[in-house]
Amino acid sequence: MPKNHPFFSIIYVNYKSAHYLESALKSLISQEEKEIFEIIIVNNDKEERDLIEKLGQEFSCITLQNTSNKGFGSGVNQGVQAASGKWIGLINPDTLWPKSQLQVLQGKIKEKNAVIGLRLLDKDGQEERFGCGRKITLLQLFFNHLPPILSLGRKPVGWLSGGALFFQKALWAELKGFDEKYFLYYEDVDFCERARLAGRNIEQEPLFSIVHFGGKSHSSKKQQKKHYRESQIYYFEKFRPWYEQKILKLLHLFLS
Repeated sequence: MPKNHPFFSIIYVNYKSAHYLESALKSLISQEEKEIFEIIIVNNDKEERDLIEKLGQEFSCITLQNTSNKGFGSGVNQGVQAASGKWIGLINPDTLWPKSQLQVLQGKIKEKNAVIGLRLLDKDGQEERFGCGRKITLLQLFFNHLPPILSLGRKPVGWLSGGALFFQKALWAELKGFDEKYFLYYEDVDFCERARLAGRNIEQEPLFSIVHFGGKSHSSKKQQKKHYRESQIYYFEKFRPWYEQKILKLLHLFLS
């Protein structure tokens, strides 16, 4: 990959996903003009160190190896610090890049002062429900668990999934990066909320997409639920009124 300031720095944060990452890299590199992007792999899984090193050499990626898993947000910050692109693209390892689209995306977003999300499609080509959503409130959490036909929908967009998220490196610096107190979940929602409060638009680009296989990096359902609840509570403590925080904590106690 070129080192002289490509437009995009595409970052993959890996944990237990090296097998999927190989397919992700092949699909991206086979579709796109290599001059406009570089690839950075941040590896949080010491057991996959050798596999990631091999992939980095095979696909000419920048690889950053960690001896322990400090979380997704920490991995993102590490990757962005090493990036030379003007725009950062966060892509999940368990994805496929379906078509040539980076050059068109570049022309569409290069003058935008916004956080941009791509559509996340499942293996059947259907859009995933939680690729983006309205601003998170306690009431919106309730509607999120209703069937799609009964929910409030996702417009206007208040947050975007970190599985296919694009933003300017300068915005990342302005916001002082991702909040590393989130180990997993809500770090993307937090970043979007801070960007919104700083006057940026949060936009999903409907013509651009990736295929996402979903949930391939979790060690256990129990740990997954624990991280989700801890992150949700922390987000509410940062951005939501005290009474919503109290109700949410009571709901977690009731449901545990």
